[in-house]
Parts: sequence; structure tokens; C-alpha cells
Amino acid sequence: MRDLAERIVELVRSHPEFSLAMAGRMAPRSPALRHDFQVAVVAALVAQAMDISLAQQQTVVRTALAMNLSSCQLHDDLAKSQEALNVAQRINIARHPILAAELLSYSPGADLQWIEAVEQHHESMDGTGYPFGLLGKELCIEARVVKVADLWCALVSSRPTRMGKSPQHAMQELQTRERMRVDMSVLAAMRRRLGNYPPGTLVRLSSHETAVVTGFTHGNAAPRHVIAILNAAGEVIAKPVVRDTGKTAYVIRGHTQLSQFQTRMPDWERVWALSYASSSTNAIESKVA
Repeated sequence: MRDLAERIVELVRSHPEFSLAMAGRMAPRSPALRHDFQVAVVAALVAQAMDISLAQQQTVVRTALAMNLSSCQLHDDLAKSQEALNVAQRINIARHPILAAELLSYSPGADLQWIEAVEQHHESMDGTGYPFGLLGKELCIEARVVKVADLWCALVSSRPTRMGKSPQHAMQELQTRERMRVDMSVLAAMRRRLGNYPPGTLVRLSSHETAVVTGFTHGNAAPRHVIAILNAAGEVIAKPVVRDTGKTAYVIRGHTQLSQFQTRMPDWERVWALSYASSSTNAIESKVA
């Protein structure tokens, strides 16, 4: 986990757009592992935006990877279920930060900061979290970063009982419903870094195509260029194409998602090859201009 955390921190630093866009699209056999990995990437982005130390960034990522160490199977079951939690499941959910921290404490090489952050990742700034009801600055910075990333990833991810929210709506919900429970400086750093259209966001164009955002924008700004991946009929485009959203034919009309019945997925390698080629071309044109 230490080695993996170091690799994720470096990958996020060198390829932030790709890391963020694809973290939630991985398809491991475990939904819990996919969520933990996505949280690790988002938390790394936020930690880097806050300019905390490299050691703290690595602890943030290790915490995200280990936070559900004791309850992966339970989280997998819940991700596939449409039923309300039973009493036993509620108890296990409430205990999982302590149990995960205990498992880490038996592991050679697990330092106290890592263990503490895992234990605190469900605590809240207003004291309403669990397992100990800690308050404000009693929470370590690593746990505060992971909590915000965890909430955001949960909101944007689809489940059997609901569709995921758009990044814009997820951010609005964090700023309203969760504002007393999270560290607002961490949330502000996330908003600055991700914006309303972070890489990986799917948008519907006026051409009725579905496109993916592959670059960062600031605040409420919409991306100028996106890559179309589905045609107007909802079919995968064999060769993805860059669309200029400043043109009337390709104006962004709103957020969208891939259908749960989508059997064929876009060729993500082609998408990112095109994205990097397009970015290089735009950078050269900007310098010439």
C-alpha cells in the first residue's frame, strides 16, 4: 500500500486529468475497491491543491486505500443492494473505522499518522461524526481531506437506488448539506481544483452527441473543447472527435451519464491519445498567436 500510494501521488501530479477521469471508470470485481481508488485520486488532487507536504499527501492516499479495510465485502454487498441496512449492517458500518485501524496497527510499517487518519475518516468538524464524535481541529488534516473526497465520490457515483449527481450538483450539496460537517478550507480547495466540469464529466451537446471533458476548467466555466464519444443515437463513435463547444452545433446542454444498459464502452485509449494530441496542438497555436 505504501508503494501504491507513492505511485498514485506521482501519477496524479504528472497526469491529473487522466487520473481523475479514469479513476471512477475502473472495473475491478469489487465496487468497494473502485470507490477507494477513486477517493485516493480525488484526495491526492485536493491535497496537492492545498500544498501540504509530500508525506501528508502519501498518508492521505494510504488512508483512502485502507479506510474500508475491514468492510470491503459489506460495502460490495451494499453497493449492489436496493434494500435498507439491517441492524447488523448498521453496527458494522459504525465500527468499520476502528476495525480498519486495528488491522493496520498489526501491520509492520503502518505509522501512527496513517492509523489515526483511517480511524478518523468518518469524524465531522461539528462533532456529529463517528466513532468518537471528535470536534474541529481534533481531526487530523489527512482525515479531513479524505472525508471530503469520500463524500464527493459517493455523490457522483451511481448506485442501484439512484443515479449519480453531476459534479456541479455534488459540490452544491457539499456546500449546503455538509458545510458544518466538513473542513470548509478543504472543500474550497476541491472546488478550485475540480470546478463544475472536472475531467471525466460527461456532457450532452446541442448536436445530441455525448462528450467527455478531458481538461480542467475554473469555477463555473464550461470547457471550450470536449471529445465526442457517443453519436446522437447513443452509439459509440469508433474514432472519437474533438468538439469546440464555442460553436452553435456543439454547445453544452447539460450533464449526462452512460446508460446502465451500455454494452459497448468508448475506446478510452483513443480518447486520451486524442486529448493529449489536441492539447499539444492548442499549446503550439497559443504560442504562435
